[in-house]
Amino acid sequence: MKKILKSTLFTALILIALGIYMVLSPGAALANIIKIIGIALIVAGAVTVLLYVFNKDSQSRSFTSLATGIILVIAGIVFLVKPGAIEKIFPTVVGILVIVNGIMNLIASLKAKKAGAPVWLVGLILSVLTVALGILILTQPLFLMNQIVRIVGIVLIIMGVSSLLAGA
Repeated sequence: MKKILKSTLFTALILIALGIYMVLSPGAALANIIKIIGIALIVAGAVTVLLYVFNKDSQSRSFTSLATGIILVIAGIVFLVKPGAIEKIFPTVVGILVIVNGIMNLIASLKAKKAGAPVWLVGLILSVLTVALGILILTQPLFLMNQIVRIVGIVLIIMGVSSLLAGA
């Protein structure tokens, strides 16, 4: 039981420390998160390539899995070598994806209206808000990324304090 409490205490303190770091230094935290993602991409890609190489079963062995593994490794290397570039384009990519999603939902809402679905208006409003959020992300990318990092930091602090209180 004491071992579990020590582990919970250690985890809680790590969460709190990481959260404080993210709140106080969101830019540096984001750069480090990008590097960690790069390492994870390289590992995932290498595992995928190795599974392709060592899997002799021709039915589950596909060129797509090999290509995916190679692309993951290359992407991971880019994340590690050029974290600043990734940090700059990441919000743009997210903004574009959010806008595309909002437009697709907008189209679905209009189709729902034609079909007589009663909740089409809610979907329409949420779609417009989603597109607006995407535009906001595109126009204020670094500010928003820093705020997101800070919010995640606050969540980690809350989780750590909650763990401390639950373990007490």
